[in-house]
Amino acid sequence: MNRRPGGCEPPVMSDTPLTRRAFVTRLGSAAVGLAVGGLSAGPAAASGRPHGAHRLSADVPTAWFDLSLRLVRSATGFSPPVASRAFAYAGLALYEAVEPGLPGYRSLRQLFPDLDGLPRAGNERYDWEAAANAALASILGSLIPTAASSELDALDALEAQFERRSRRKVGPRVLARSRERGREVADAVFAWSQGEGGHEGYLRNFPPYAPPVGPGLWVPTPPGFQPALQPFWGENRCFAIADGGAVLAGDHPPYSEAPGLRFYREAREVYETVNSLTAEQEVIARFWSDDPGQTATPPGHSVSIATQVLGENAPAWPTRPRRTHGWAWQSRTPSSPAGSRSTATTCFAR
Repeated sequence: MNRRPGGCEPPVMSDTPLTRRAFVTRLGSAAVGLAVGGLSAGPAAASGRPHGAHRLSADVPTAWFDLSLRLVRSATGFSPPVASRAFAYAGLALYEAVEPGLPGYRSLRQLFPDLDGLPRAGNERYDWEAAANAALASILGSLIPTAASSELDALDALEAQFERRSRRKVGPRVLARSRERGREVADAVFAWSQGEGGHEGYLRNFPPYAPPVGPGLWVPTPPGFQPALQPFWGENRCFAIADGGAVLAGDHPPYSEAPGLRFYREAREVYETVNSLTAEQEVIARFWSDDPGQTATPPGHSVSIATQVLGENAPAWPTRPRRTHGWAWQSRTPSSPAGSRSTATTCFAR
């Protein structure tokens, strides 16, 4: 596959191939996990980079990503690919807004050479909670402009709510500086997002496309017989992997209409199961159906799970897991004691 627009060369995520489940889990959680190790309104370091963005809870980013699910659910044209793109750029804006306050972390400019225009943070004091709040309010409004007016009003209300909280902790100059940083980062990330094919993808989910024809190849299906959804989406900028070939999905059974062969047997099993669902199977199917317009779509489902986990379990300080070249946020699960098992929610930056 060709190099993606923007010169994207993401880091290798692991020394071993990812399973589909592991990849989807990481990618779906990446938007939330980028900067939810905690945000701080504490004073900057006396010299050098202004630290302090790692001391408080994750309630600002989790509240914003919860709202993003509502925005996507109500937004016209937000199919699953379009929604996943919005979550990715929102997560990037969040990370870049608070990165100067995260000791030991670096901007993602090094991974994306054309990601220019990001503002530099000075050595002044910042309220990182206010910076994150302003960045997410701005980037989500830009990325999801077709959301229902009531949800866009909720966006303004949430921004004002967190700004009032920051106003009680810091003076007007610190607040203004922090808010300006968040908005400038969001503007730079959104401008960068406009340089690849996914920009305003909600306006063209079904572009002209002539699919290949032959046995076993895709065809429109009932009941809607819709054309191919975003058939050129793979040409957009990549975030988590270099290209689709970097994730080994494993072989699938060869297409066959012969009753005795595996492909036919598995297709028949699906057909018979759908036509004789148990109550439990129907509940499970509806839980994972994630229909656009009625839910926040499959990537939104993963984000929802991530925000619930992060809301119920205090996130630990981000670490470098073994056998990986990326950072990962780790949060303890209820069934695992501190110091034992943990779950990596994202890998993104070196």
